[in-house]
Amino acid sequence: MNEMTKRLLKIGKILFPILLITFIFFQGKKELAGLSLKDSIKAIKEIPNGGFLLAVAVGALAVATMFFYDYILVRSLKTEIPVQKIFRVSWIANTFNGILGFGGLIGASLRAMLYREHVDDGKQLLKGIAWMAPAVINGLSILALLSLFNVFPAHVVLDEKVWMWVVFVGVALIVPAYILVSKLKKSDSISPKYTLMYSAVSFVEWLSAGVVLYVILKLTGIDLTFAQTIGVYTVAATAGVISLIPGGFGSFDLMFLIGMQAFDIEKGAVLTALLLYRIAYYFIPFGLGLVFAALEMTGVVMKKMDDNRFLTPAIETTGVIWTLQRQFFIRLGSWSLSALILLSSLWIFMLVSFEVVYLLASGGADFELPVQLIYLDHALTFGCGLILLFLVKEIYRKTKRAYYMAIIALVAASILNLLTLWVLVAIILLIVAGLLYTLRGRFKRRSLPFTSASVFHMIILSIITLCLFVWLTKLLLDLSGYTGSYIGLYSVTFSAFLFACIYITVFVIIFDKAHDQLPGEEADDKKLEAFLAEHGGNVLSHLGFLGDKRFYFSSDGKAMLQFAKVGKRLVVLGDPFGEPSSIPAILKEFTDETDRYGYYCIFYQISGQLMALYHDLGYNFFKLGEEAVISLDSFTISGKKRAGLRATFNRFEREGYTFDVHHPPFSEDFFQELRHVSDAWLGTKKEKGFSLGYFDEDYLSRAPIATLSDQDGKIVAFMNFMPVYQPGQLSVDLMRYYPDSPGGIMDAMLIHLLNWAKENGYKYFNIGMAPLSNVGQAKTAFLYERIAAAIFNKVRYMYSFSGLRNFKSKYSPIWTGKYLAYGKRGSLAATIILVTHLIGKKQK
Repeated sequence: MNEMTKRLLKIGKILFPILLITFIFFQGKKELAGLSLKDSIKAIKEIPNGGFLLAVAVGALAVATMFFYDYILVRSLKTEIPVQKIFRVSWIANTFNGILGFGGLIGASLRAMLYREHVDDGKQLLKGIAWMAPAVINGLSILALLSLFNVFPAHVVLDEKVWMWVVFVGVALIVPAYILVSKLKKSDSISPKYTLMYSAVSFVEWLSAGVVLYVILKLTGIDLTFAQTIGVYTVAATAGVISLIPGGFGSFDLMFLIGMQAFDIEKGAVLTALLLYRIAYYFIPFGLGLVFAALEMTGVVMKKMDDNRFLTPAIETTGVIWTLQRQFFIRLGSWSLSALILLSSLWIFMLVSFEVVYLLASGGADFELPVQLIYLDHALTFGCGLILLFLVKEIYRKTKRAYYMAIIALVAASILNLLTLWVLVAIILLIVAGLLYTLRGRFKRRSLPFTSASVFHMIILSIITLCLFVWLTKLLLDLSGYTGSYIGLYSVTFSAFLFACIYITVFVIIFDKAHDQLPGEEADDKKLEAFLAEHGGNVLSHLGFLGDKRFYFSSDGKAMLQFAKVGKRLVVLGDPFGEPSSIPAILKEFTDETDRYGYYCIFYQISGQLMALYHDLGYNFFKLGEEAVISLDSFTISGKKRAGLRATFNRFEREGYTFDVHHPPFSEDFFQELRHVSDAWLGTKKEKGFSLGYFDEDYLSRAPIATLSDQDGKIVAFMNFMPVYQPGQLSVDLMRYYPDSPGGIMDAMLIHLLNWAKENGYKYFNIGMAPLSNVGQAKTAFLYERIAAAIFNKVRYMYSFSGLRNFKSKYSPIWTGKYLAYGKRGSLAATIILVTHLIGKKQK
């Protein structure tokens, strides 16, 4: 195949679905012209509840026939799998395939995944599935062959669309070709015997689907023989298959509608039958498939697969594919519950839309209850649908708040549907509520934080949903020929939104008051002091005395960390500190509890030493900069390289500046002098916090303060000590001076402080981090790090990052990296913005 042919095929793959959907849209619009939707809805409502249950039961039996595909597959592989397991897997694979499609890929992947633990030879399983998948079409091929011989009258339909003859004949020839190929293949799972068995099951499956449609046609009052029904159905199914659209949605329905016109069947009645067919044969079975998936796709199942002695070698040889599949299917269990809630929500929307159309078109004449009560019922039902839509994400995250809210909304919607005599809908919603109740043990997270961003997203989702609802209902009313006022529609829509908002607000307030919404505990100076004295700390531990962070202790009490909340994130300052053996445990405990509370973790200013632990927990990293630590044993201002520092130091000595270290307690006058310096240094800037100290007398009273005074004894600069709580280590926090002080004043003071620390037995002096230092320098560095480097080197008006690096480099420090760790689903840009916001919060 040459390059040009490949390109044409690629273009064809893109254009074919687009052209097909366009054709279906315009042809469908033409066929639906003059349709009385009011009569269609009335026909649905007039079907007795027993008729609905009969349609659903027949649809379920038709889907159940596909169980024999899997039974034959398992038998061909000569393996023992419980029948219940085969039935569940078959139902999941076939119903998911019917809705999602992808050319049978979904069904094949699900089977490969869920049968994998039971087979010795994974390759043989894949071969068996690969041979079974195309056999699904054989039944339709047999029906097409019978229709060509007029067993099932299809000629009258094909004559309406002559081009369908070619396609129809092509489909009819599939089964002979399939049997011929199976004879040429020599394999236990690919043989004429199993080919005939698959073909027989396929024929029963397609014929059963036709039976479902026939039963529904009878329920809606359409008088057509069984043979005629199957003939039209076969042509429509052929159109659906060649369209490659999952379930043949649109293409099947359009061709069936056209085919029924050949027998002079009224369009509205056909549309009613098709709607019931989709519900009975596709949507309700798919909902049950979601139930089975929620029960089947669990961590227990995945663990069994991991532990299987036959499967493990296969996993090792196909590790990448297995990992991707495993992660997908683990999430599929959670996704199934969310999808079930979403389907319930959409079903409610559709039902309310039809009910509003019927109510407005009929003027309320067909209802026994007062019209106002009917409007209220519709508004509350629609409100329950909105609530369920808002809860989809929380259901996926398995929060207890969402569980209770969804259970109540489902039960309420069920009761409201009983009032309007939609008994089947009420039963289905109760089944969904029952499933949630059965799986209540999985809802372990308390709730997701309800933030301003959450409210904004909810408002946007509401606007989109309400607009779509109004647009769809108006479209249906136009199809019904309605020309009256839309006030009833608007009142239902507004009332539903108001009810949903009140429901959610009340529930959030009640639930959040009933539970503490953050892990850990409030800051406690005495508890922190005792912990640091017993277990030690790190360079950021002293910032816990600021009182702007919460504390979290390990289960054994030997490690702790400090964090603050911003939005839906809990930002941890630095690495955990305490006994090294307890550090891995506290990281695991904290991330698990954070997840249970519905938050995400961010670790700010962590060291490179523990990056392996954060990596194992699934975090991404960004280098924030480098921290400078001076070795006091080698520090000196002697020698040619330190001539500049020595000159600065000597100049301040000659001018009469004096250095002092003051120990607490401090007098009010002393604090007053320091405050004047601090206020002058800040100017119009605001104090920052979290990872930076700020001027607070209680905080400053916890450690010595170094000052530099001029010849008149006036304090012109100060630095407060920040204990590291490790032997031989010291650091500083605030470094402030009068802006009009002589140049080099910080160097003079720092040299004094380094000499003092050296004389008092300290070995290392930490002078803090240089942000974005040595970030993105390599050509192969990550793009976002190179962008940060450009900011560091060029955009100096934001922060003098390069100046800070140069200031600290004069002391020949040891540079060590500092990093930001954030979740793999998080955005780096959003994370940095949130942390910056947290640090920049106005302090007391």
